[in-house]
Amino acid sequence: MKRFLGILCMVLLFVTQPLNAQMKLRLGVAGGTTLKEAKVNQSLKKSNWQGWYAGPVLELSLPLGLKVDGSVQYAHNELDTGNDKVDLNYVSIPFNLKLNFSLLGILGMYVSAGPQFDNKINASGHLFDAENFKLRKRTKSLNIGAGLRFSKHFQVGAYYNIPQNRAEGDASEQEDGHMFKEKTWKIGAMILF
Repeated sequence: MKRFLGILCMVLLFVTQPLNAQMKLRLGVAGGTTLKEAKVNQSLKKSNWQGWYAGPVLELSLPLGLKVDGSVQYAHNELDTGNDKVDLNYVSIPFNLKLNFSLLGILGMYVSAGPQFDNKINASGHLFDAENFKLRKRTKSLNIGAGLRFSKHFQVGAYYNIPQNRAEGDASEQEDGHMFKEKTWKIGAMILF
């Protein structure tokens, strides 16, 4: 039995060694701009939310052209309603699984998808001052996107962020019927070291 376990351990070591050589963990920085479409009830529908995001990112390379990245980002969004300026600030934690396609080893393309978790830091402005209208502190959403990789260090992409589980709180529903829901386009870049 000991001999069998020893042989099994040796085989597993030799089989997994190439996988370990392909797996790389890299640190980088990500940032970009956001454009949101927000809807509050049926009365206020705005598509001119603008903002930005930035933060550190970790990327893990896996075999078969797969990569997993995770980031902690500070996100700031603002809306000019005409009478008032509304600000929303979040700490966002997106995770993405990416499938990479390479062209000549220099230019690559990728498609990605994954969850994003947002934690509201603060919200200010006339829209959020009403006692009966409060945004939820934490929201969940789904990111889908595509982009280009230039060499091994730089990539640009576009992502669409879809709010999830409307009934449970991505939309903030109040007793008087207020509901706030936002869908986001992100265009950004990532530099990996």
